[in-house]
Amino acid sequence: MNAEGVHSWRASGLAQAKAFGVARAANFSKKSKGASGYELVFPAAGAAASRSPKRALTRVALPRSLKAGAALVQLHVGKYRKDLLGKVLARFSRVRRDPLTVKAAPAKPKRAPKAAKKSATA
Repeated sequence: MNAEGVHSWRASGLAQAKAFGVARAANFSKKSKGASGYELVFPAAGAAASRSPKRALTRVALPRSLKAGAALVQLHVGKYRKDLLGKVLARFSRVRRDPLTVKAAPAKPKRAPKAAKKSATA
């Protein structure tokens, strides 16, 4: 449950009571037409649910459509953590685009690449 995918107190599901994540469902298949395959994950409400590991997290199935999925994410995330809304939507877009290999954005190179060597043709 870390929408940003970074190690920070603000995004951590352990430190925050209202953290959100988007993940591929356990029964995901690219070939299945009807099933969603994606889910929004967040902590369940209530003290009883927090003491039971099986019920500690609420999982909401997200539709395959980007527009419908974004509306559902906005419905759940927008009323609790407006600061994470854009990050959760970006995560949903990444998971939807390539669900089997979700990686962090590539880091920018710290310095310019070496110039090509000039050939000595004289």
